[in-house]
Amino acid sequence: VLNNSRTLNATSSTTVLNRTGAAIDQLNLTGPSTTLDINGLFNQGLSFSNNHSASNQTDNDITNRANGVINGITDTGTAYTDVDNSGTINGTTDLGAGNDSYVNRAQTSGAVNLGDGVDLFAQISGTMCCTVNLGEGNDNAFVFGGTMSSDLQGGGGSDFLAWTGGQIVAGIRMGEGDDRAVFMDLTAANMPPGLSIDGGLGNDRLLWYNTQNGTGDDVA
Repeated sequence: VLNNSRTLNATSSTTVLNRTGAAIDQLNLTGPSTTLDINGLFNQGLSFSNNHSASNQTDNDITNRANGVINGITDTGTAYTDVDNSGTINGTTDLGAGNDSYVNRAQTSGAVNLGDGVDLFAQISGTMCCTVNLGEGNDNAFVFGGTMSSDLQGGGGSDFLAWTGGQIVAGIRMGEGDDRAVFMDLTAANMPPGLSIDGGLGNDRLLWYNTQNGTGDDVA
């Protein structure tokens, strides 16, 4: 157990392993490349301040496993940050500028802001309590399962959404830009009555495949 905040100032790559039962209050990372494999607790979360390096496909790689708990993630630089969550992430995740990704397979209890850049969001399973904002850029979002209790916001840019399973409870707002969305194999179990779908400004396109909200009823 580390009860105080820790800062790691690396000149090259950093690897952090936080195993089951371990606990760190807060970790601040400034090095050019970081890999985190988490099965323990970050009580006050993680913060990054590094910028993107042209030699890296991903600058910060975060894998949160089934027993992992992260209480917030903040990226204030331009790093490309990838988050793959199979545990619990509480509080706000703010990935800032850069081509970032966020994959949820379990529980996310806080807003997710992907920031500027060409970002990727994937809701595989589990729950998301709060708004997901893709930010400015030509972003991609995929919803395969689980429940998103708040809305999905595309932000500015020509974004793409594929929705093939799970629930989006509070609506879809694609934002400004020439957006595209594909809804496939959805039923009333996926789409609650009155769900708001807003393409925003721009030349948008919505494609429906085998999708309806009730027997014989079209989705308007």
